[in-house]
Amino acid sequence: MLDNKELRLCHRLDRTTTGILIVAKKKQSAKDITALFKANKILKIYLTIVKGIPKQSSGNINTPLITNVVSGKEKISADKEGSIKALTGYEVLKKNKNISLLRVLPKTGRKHQIRAHLQSIGVPILGDNKYSSINHQQKNVTRMHLHASSVKFKLYGTSHQIKADIPKPFKEILKLYGLDNN
Repeated sequence: MLDNKELRLCHRLDRTTTGILIVAKKKQSAKDITALFKANKILKIYLTIVKGIPKQSSGNINTPLITNVVSGKEKISADKEGSIKALTGYEVLKKNKNISLLRVLPKTGRKHQIRAHLQSIGVPILGDNKYSSINHQQKNVTRMHLHASSVKFKLYGTSHQIKADIPKPFKEILKLYGLDNN
């Protein structure tokens, strides 16, 4: 049995994001997986519920990001003059009134990229209190609805695809807003 001290986290998720984390058993594997992330050779797919409906049903948000300090706290925002290049693809999977379920593919891996990019096009993530001024406490929304649902990559000649089930609170909000499969 492995001791937790031997496990190595290969990337990060925001504390309030659910889904997949890749952890390596060996130091070299961790280095190699981290190198894949840096080279954008890992396809990451997220699901998110957003407040609003994007103007286009699919597209790319290719807006640089900039780090600001607001009230003593770091906040990332989209800024055409920003120094950090970032690219996020998205597709509307379902929509109902003023709520949408999106598939999101970050093509770069910047801090809070998905959150800042979606907010910049007017569709903040439901329950994201940092990047949205909208009160999400309506209809039992008590957490951010961003889920790292799958990753695909090739390592040592072997293709890997890992999927994470949608958590129960996410499913409940989909059902509440009529975005579930039923």
